[in-house]
Amino acid sequence: MGMNKVSEDVMKRRSFISVVIVFIFSMTLLVGCGEWTQYFYSKAHCEKIAKKCLKEYFGEEFEIKGIYSQYWKQFYAYCSPVRDKDIIFEAKFSRSGYIIYDYYLEGVIAKQIEERLYNTLNSIWEDVYIAVDIGRDKGTKALEDNPKCITLEDYMKLREENGVALVYLFVPENDFTISDENNEYQIFANSIGTLIENNIIPRIGIYMGVVNENQMIRIKEYWSSHTHDKSNMDKIVNSHMFFNFEKESLKLSISKEEYLIMREEVLKNGAE
Repeated sequence: MGMNKVSEDVMKRRSFISVVIVFIFSMTLLVGCGEWTQYFYSKAHCEKIAKKCLKEYFGEEFEIKGIYSQYWKQFYAYCSPVRDKDIIFEAKFSRSGYIIYDYYLEGVIAKQIEERLYNTLNSIWEDVYIAVDIGRDKGTKALEDNPKCITLEDYMKLREENGVALVYLFVPENDFTISDENNEYQIFANSIGTLIENNIIPRIGIYMGVVNENQMIRIKEYWSSHTHDKSNMDKIVNSHMFFNFEKESLKLSISKEEYLIMREEVLKNGAE
């Protein structure tokens, strides 16, 4: 009986110690719940964080198009300002409530370049689709100091001297077939060249793809998504040409004869 009593007391003490250990462990989890629950935030919660961060920094409302690639304490989103849903950009956020990086200003500047190019290129192809990628350089970094009032003119004053904006032109195959190749070259060499010389747009490199109706749909979806992996471009566009404007002269890097040869090759390959 004595031994059983001792055993019973030992068991009670062990049970008490176990309860205390469980209690302490539970309290530790509760104290650290901020970090633990961060990992399990819902997409709706992440959207709320992203909207709050963007509004506080830029002073306007944003839509969150999607949340993706959630990591410990961080997540990515693709976003769009409510005032202009054509501007779609990637951003990375801390779950604790701040922006790690974003490409909003790049999107704003790219949209202004696109609009100025549309005004020129619509005289050749009515349904041309334009997408601009300016990347991140000294100009966009400087604009971050005053992100609430950004113009292309501001960017042109601050940009890298050697910076080149990549312009992607996608022309419907039918329009490309019937357009005047001589007029095309003159528009590129003279009209767009003049925009560059007068600092209306930055120096550009031009990727021009000829696409059919289905490819045009895929291209628009591609550029409306959250990421742009340029290595996938040629998987969508079968036939394209590339040319740019020289750094020193700001003149088109190819002659008219070279342009016509490339154009003929593009027509030959066509948009399958």
